Amino acid sequence: MSVGSTSGTCLICARKLTPVQLKVHSRRLSSAHISFGARARELSERLEHRRGELYLHLAVEGRMLEDEFASWSLMPPDDEDRVRTINELAAWSRRALDALTEER
Repeated sequence: MSVGSTSGTCLICARKLTPVQLKVHSRRLSSAHISFGARARELSERLEHRRGELYLHLAVEGRMLEDEFASWSLMPPDDEDRVRTINELAAWSRRALDALTEER
């Protein structure tokens, strides 16, 4: 089982969580969408100030990620979707930062 389920097992390390740990862990995960979305927004804004198709494409992709994280506050994703989306953010962030760095 995964975080958020009644089993109280961490998705990342598979350790058993006490009810108190599970509550704290779930609260941290539920607020994570705010910081992840803010990261996507920040990089998207920087990309939108650049000219070129690569920057436009990356900015659009970032805005889509921002929207995805914003939707989590209305309907939390299951653990597989959460991990997939966070991994997408990490890969996108690397590409965006590489593009911004190469421009200089």
